[in-house]
Amino acid sequence: MKQDGVRNWDGVHPPKTSDCPFSVKFNSKPIPSNALNSMEAGRVQLDVFLNGDPNRKVSKVTAYIVNRSKEQVMHTSKEQISETNKWSALSKVILNRKETSADENQFSTTVWTGELSIPGSWTEGGSRTFQRSGSVDRLEEKNQYSLHISYELEQGKVCKARFESTDAFHWAI
Repeated sequence: MKQDGVRNWDGVHPPKTSDCPFSVKFNSKPIPSNALNSMEAGRVQLDVFLNGDPNRKVSKVTAYIVNRSKEQVMHTSKEQISETNKWSALSKVILNRKETSADENQFSTTVWTGELSIPGSWTEGGSRTFQRSGSVDRLEEKNQYSLHISYELEQGKVCKARFESTDAFHWAI
């Protein structure tokens, strides 16, 4: 799927018809928030592995999580939504390239790392693991969250993989 010059796909591997040279894999780890009285429910440590053509260079990798429940509420609302509220359905981070040893440079995998912050308002009834007492369990919402990982090649082309989860803190490939 192509949208505004961005190549999109679901899962690890880009479609065979795509001109995106890297497959996207990742490890995620839930991390507690920095403070107990924080507006943050927690964070997700993300390590992204780009595997593909060693001759192609990646200039930037970004990741963001979309809370689909919040997104639906915002799209169906009749009122004007401010720019700040529009982004409350997203948690975004630019990942940093992880330094590798000389032995690891011979392989065609590059590693990018970063942390995504999960707002406290996202977990009220939406995450079984971090669920607060008195909140409603939304079992009917199968894939409430989507993780989008995109990489930009030095030529300016952007490729984006999408993954889905029922929980903002736990992701699997």
